[in-house]
Amino acid sequence: MTEEKRICSKCDKIIKDDHKFCPSCGGKVVNKEEHRVKGVKKRKLWLYFVIPIVLILIIGSIVIFAIPFQYKATEAYDVQEPYTDYETYYVNVPYTITVKNPNCTFGILCDLYIEETRYREKAMSRSVTKYKTVQKEREVWKKDTLYNMWTGKTQYWYKV
Repeated sequence: MTEEKRICSKCDKIIKDDHKFCPSCGGKVVNKEEHRVKGVKKRKLWLYFVIPIVLILIIGSIVIFAIPFQYKATEAYDVQEPYTDYETYYVNVPYTITVKNPNCTFGILCDLYIEETRYREKAMSRSVTKYKTVQKEREVWKKDTLYNMWTGKTQYWYKV
């Protein structure tokens, strides 16, 4: 018999004889040193890797989908700006002219003159207000989650 103490792996009783199995419970008999090594619970190392990864994924998804980030941006917009232009238009202006009577069949009537009203076009100009479209920029506050930034969905807060 060896001097090493032998112990049951199930019930932890000391077995003095050279048995392979425990007489009381039927468990395997091992040396005390082996029992100590096997008795120490092995820590689950995979938990040290899985738990931080799960936490990083949870925190990352909260940052990406839930927390809005606010930043300044410039945005283009169209403005109708007035300007003054001059426009030419034509007006019919009446004038009077004296002409010989066209019904001049008799000699006496030929000396009579008739006044006729005629019209001529006169060019005139006036100032007109017109509008042109001008593109300008303004500062806006955008508040987006990272997901909205990536997909192009935005919310605007205009600078007052």
